[in-house]
Formats: sequence, C-alpha cells, structure tokens
Amino acid sequence: MNDSVFPEEVRKALLKAWNPDAAVSSMERWLTVCSREGWGTCPQNLSLLTRLFGASWYFTRLVFFRGPEVARHFDEPVLTDYSVDALHQVLAQDDQQADLELRFDRFRLAKNVLTLRIFLSYLQDVLNQEQMERALTNLAEASLHHALDLLWKEGDRSVQEIAILAMGRMAGGEMNFGSDLDLIFLYSDKSGNDVGSMMRQIRTLLRHIALPAPSGILYEIDMRL
Repeated sequence: MNDSVFPEEVRKALLKAWNPDAAVSSMERWLTVCSREGWGTCPQNLSLLTRLFGASWYFTRLVFFRGPEVARHFDEPVLTDYSVDALHQVLAQDDQQADLELRFDRFRLAKNVLTLRIFLSYLQDVLNQEQMERALTNLAEASLHHALDLLWKEGDRSVQEIAILAMGRMAGGEMNFGSDLDLIFLYSDKSGNDVGSMMRQIRTLLRHIALPAPSGILYEIDMRL
C-alpha cells in the first residue's frame, strides 16, 4: 500500500506529520489490522491518528496494543480541564475492582490514556508547550493522590501520615512525557507508626508506581535527590 490509496484526510494529515515515513508505515499496518479484525473505520478521526503515528512511537505502540479501547479516544472531544482535581476524578472512575492489583492495572491504563489525550490536545494546538508541561505535572500529582487513595481503601490507614515532596521537573511544573518523579517522603514521628512500618508502606507505594506491566508503567521514580 502507498499513500496514494489512503483516504484523502490521511493524505492531507501526512503533509503535517513530523515523520511521514513512520506515519505511512503505521497507517498501513493499522488499516490492515482493522480490516482483519472487522473494526471498520476505527477511529473516525483518521487524520489525528495519522499525525500521532508520525509523532510518537510510544503512543503508536499503545494504540496497536489496546486497539479500539484506546483508539476511541481520538473521536472524543479534547480535554478542557487539566486541573489536578479533574484529572484525579478521571483516574478514580474505574477503581472498584475487588483486587488491589487489578485496580492498579486499570489505574495504569487510565493514566496512560490521559497522557495520550494530553498529547492529542497538543497536536491539535489546544495546548502549547508550557500548558502541556503543566498538564503533565498536574497528572503526576493526581496520580500520586490516587495511588495513596487506593492503598487507603485497601485498609492501609498509615498512608494518611505520608507527605510527598516533589523535586526536579515536577516541582517546576515542567514535566514532559519521559520525565521520572523525583520524590522525598515525609512523615511525622508523632503518628504512632514506627520507622520500619512507614518504610514498608513507602516501598509498597513505590512498587506499585514503578512496576512495569502490560498496561504500562505509571512513573519511574528517582529517590537520589
């Protein structure tokens, strides 16, 4: 298949793609998969999908791995509220799984979809570079809140005693798509929990945040600061 047999909207989008060759190759594969699986035109917004294929190998892989489950977001209205509270609310929509591991797995997918949607807003000029970095920083903060919420709902009340201090790009509101989290954990010695217990809770939190999984990783963690 060559670009001359693509739909017109795809051919026009290729003119704006950062990497046209990558966009052509991925679109050929995507249309083949859609035909084989009976997905039809998925998503309807093939123009935006084309631009993504030409801009990010990471998000291209996410689309192919999750299929229509993720592709449907290309047809949804762009996000307009990137506040910490709004992003936290989206992350918490699907945390009713009985098992903590399943809840974190859905959390990872939801966070990576939100990251994708922030990038789509950037591709559509809804966000500029500075606004995108602020949105990604707010998403990181919302993710930390939600991770603590999940552990609290599991019955670990000691996480209420933990305060998290952000450093680096997160502290400056300048996170990008490859940023890790530079964190310092604080807790009161008046909490009634011994140091060993608090350290175990922090390690549990870090394990869930940095655990590689099929649905993606939440964040890499840097504790060296």
